[in-house]
Amino acid sequence: MNISGLVGNFVVNEVDIAPLVEAELDRRHPERAQLREARTADDLRAMWATIESLWAGTVDRGRALGEEAAQEQVDEEWSLVETLRHLVFCTDAWAMRTVLD
Repeated sequence: MNISGLVGNFVVNEVDIAPLVEAELDRRHPERAQLREARTADDLRAMWATIESLWAGTVDRGRALGEEAAQEQVDEEWSLVETLRHLVFCTDAWAMRTVLD
């Protein structure tokens, strides 16, 4: 059985395992805790640097795929190119409308 997504209050043998899953996800992806604990502009700048670093690896792997694979949709999800375009749009919209408004 595979359970994914936002799950809370998931009890197995009278034990809520959601906090255990959250702790494991934080161990595997420390950037989750970094974002959750960000409180200052410097914290958010550091988080942004982390995000850029993570995406740099993704973009490098995408370039290695070639254009056809980068444009391919799997199971009706967005392709890598569509995802990157969406993220650029969201970042620009957030920066232009929210931060610079």
